[in-house]
Amino acid sequence: EVADLLGVIERLAGELSLAGTTTYQGGGGNAALSWGTTKFGLFAGGGGRKVGELRPGGGIDSHAAVTRFLGVPSDLLMDDRLPNTGFHQFNGMIKTNWTPSSRTQVVSAYTATRQDGAHRYDQELGGDGNLIAELNDLTLDLFYTRLERSGLGWFDHGAFTYSINSQREERVNQGGQGSSTAAIGHEPERTTSNAVQIALNKSLARANFQVGGDAQFEKLISDSFNINPVTGARSLRRPRVPSHAEFMQGGVFAQMGFDAVPDRLRVVGAIRVGHASYEASADVAPVSGGKPLWPDDSFSTTSTTFRAGAI
Repeated sequence: EVADLLGVIERLAGELSLAGTTTYQGGGGNAALSWGTTKFGLFAGGGGRKVGELRPGGGIDSHAAVTRFLGVPSDLLMDDRLPNTGFHQFNGMIKTNWTPSSRTQVVSAYTATRQDGAHRYDQELGGDGNLIAELNDLTLDLFYTRLERSGLGWFDHGAFTYSINSQREERVNQGGQGSSTAAIGHEPERTTSNAVQIALNKSLARANFQVGGDAQFEKLISDSFNINPVTGARSLRRPRVPSHAEFMQGGVFAQMGFDAVPDRLRVVGAIRVGHASYEASADVAPVSGGKPLWPDDSFSTTSTTFRAGAI
């Protein structure tokens, strides 16, 4: 009745779910809501979970550091629940679908997730025996929008997509052969990627033809330093990848499928010209001992690849 009176609501729906487990004493839940009309659709959802410490079968970890290095069962020196195996996580998503005309559709979506409190247990008591191997503040933010349209000149259909993807993490490590006074290394990183993609399709009598291209532009922001746990002094170190390093990859392609013998034999072929490049600059590098932590560096390559087959 509400739909009839307003003349807009075609569908309204939702769901809610909860879950729990004793294996790692955790639980979580998620909720979602969708709403749509004849021209517009909306979906939104989110959830979270808390993962506690894991209990392996029999309460014994066969790969634990005490077993690997000391040769004793893990339950002699560890609890039956593995330390530092828990974490917490939250996420959300919103997606829209808009059809302004019978020939055009626009789809957009944003997804985000946050995870914290995690450890690389395999590098701590679960294997290598390091004192600290944290994996902190894992984040993901992904947005994309895609325009699809039929009847683009000679082509039957075209799709144009833009996306931005940004991810962050921080690794914190302390090895030092078991010494609590060894330096604690911090490596926070964020990688952001902007990408575009185009694809055009044409259906022929016994064939399907597609051409397109894509390009992805990435930039990494990183930091790396040690903290002296005794004095609190901070010292620079070279990160895994130089900060402000830029990456580009992309290419153009064409592919075709042809029914050589209808309902019996189909041949397919594709060709792509791809390019990739990388560049890092010493101008933005921190200076340690009078020298930048990394030199100027760059690389680029272009290649042509193909694919052929028969079904």
